[in-house]
Amino acid sequence: MSAAPGLGALAGRWSLAVGDLIDERRSEPPLDVDEWSMLEGWLDYHRTTLVLKCQGLSDTQLVATSRLSLLGLIRHMSEVELYWTSTVFCGNPASYYVNDVHPEADFEDLKLGSSAASLHLLEMQIRKSNEVVGSASLDQVSNDVNNPVSLRWILTHLMEEYALPTVMPISFERWLMVPWGAEASEHRIQGSRASLVTW
Repeated sequence: MSAAPGLGALAGRWSLAVGDLIDERRSEPPLDVDEWSMLEGWLDYHRTTLVLKCQGLSDTQLVATSRLSLLGLIRHMSEVELYWTSTVFCGNPASYYVNDVHPEADFEDLKLGSSAASLHLLEMQIRKSNEVVGSASLDQVSNDVNNPVSLRWILTHLMEEYALPTVMPISFERWLMVPWGAEASEHRIQGSRASLVTW
C-alpha cells in the first residue's frame, strides 16, 4: 500500500470526490448582517445541508454498515435540537430516542423503513426550536440551573453539532485505509453520495 499523501493532495482528492451542493434552498448568510441573523443564517445553512443530502437516498443507503450513518445523524440532530432548546434553554426535559438505559439509541437503534419518519421529525423539531428561540435575546440565559448558558452559546453549539459531521466522511478511518491511486479515487467518487456526509 502506498503512503497517504500530504494535506494538499488529500484536499484535492476530497474536492473531486464530493463536489459542492448547489440548491436554492441552501444559501450562506449575507456578509454584513447583525449577529442574530448571522448565527441563525449559518445554523439554517448547516441544517438544510444535512436534510438535502439525505433526500432521495434509500433506507439502505441511509442505514450504513458504519455506526455513524446518515440516519443516525438525522436522529441525533433531532435529539440535539430538542435537548438544547427544550431541556436546557426552557428547563423542560424531553427526549425522542435516548434514555438512561440506552444513551446511544439515536445512533444504534436503527431500522429500515424509518428514515422518512425520522427526517420528518427532524424538520418538525427544527421548526419548534426556531419558535422557542425566536423571540429571545442572545444574552438570555437558560432556565436549567445546572447548565446556565446563554442562547448565543446554544446557537453556536448547535451550529457546531451540524457542521462537524458535514465536513467529515461517515467512515473516515476506512476511507483513509483505501489504497491511494486512480482506482481508489474512482471508488470514492462512485460511492461519495451514499457513503460520505462531506459537502
